Amino acid sequence: MNTVRKLFTILDTETRNCEKHGEYQAMLMCLRQGDVWSTCEKCQQEKRDAENRAEQERAAIEARRVSIEKRLGNACIPPRFQNKGFENYLADNEGQKRALAKCLRYADQFNENYETGKSLLLLGGVGTGKTHLANAIANKIIREQGRTALYSTVGNILRFIRATYSDKNMTESEAFQVFSDPDLLIIDEIGVQKSSEFELTALFDIINNRYENMLPTIIISNHGPSELPNYLGDRVVDRLREGGEAIVFDWTSSRTKEARA
Repeated sequence: MNTVRKLFTILDTETRNCEKHGEYQAMLMCLRQGDVWSTCEKCQQEKRDAENRAEQERAAIEARRVSIEKRLGNACIPPRFQNKGFENYLADNEGQKRALAKCLRYADQFNENYETGKSLLLLGGVGTGKTHLANAIANKIIREQGRTALYSTVGNILRFIRATYSDKNMTESEAFQVFSDPDLLIIDEIGVQKSSEFELTALFDIINNRYENMLPTIIISNHGPSELPNYLGDRVVDRLREGGEAIVFDWTSSRTKEARA
């Protein structure tokens, strides 16, 4: 009380009741903006504690993002995809509108999806907007929810892991950990090349690790649901489908349309 009196002019005091903490001594203080009654000190402290925790969480998320990018040597979301959003996705037909709505809902409900480890499978032809919508999800949860997200093609993942064989600064297990750290991992171009034993094993280890830790993964492939096991293996597909959702992009490529125009 004495400290407060040194800082402010106390005009009056009275006993008030806080619904949460009960009675407290309120003070009518003379401030520059006018006379103001103080509120419950315990409520004020809880608010300060919550703000401190939120700031610490933001700092921890930023530290994780910086750590991932430092190990990758580039941005978690490549510059080409950093402007991909739901607002600039063109939905001209019913299929595109459904895909847009489902992906937007997934992003809006990401906190819940994160808790349950719900994954997405975006499957269909080239140029149908799969990569755009996947990165729209990533950009939204990064900007609005402070989450970490990482986009990578299968080829880049395999090159990154193989590079550890000649790199003394990073072990293979540390390379795999890069893909386990983000809140959301997007793996693109599944099935672009013939799957080798190394590719199948690497993808299984990454996806299985995230599955066991209930971390969401988005898979993007130009192949349909029935073909996917050929490029990921039955065990991986089973894990992704468990509690996950497949969205099929079965319309004509927008890039083909532009080329014909």
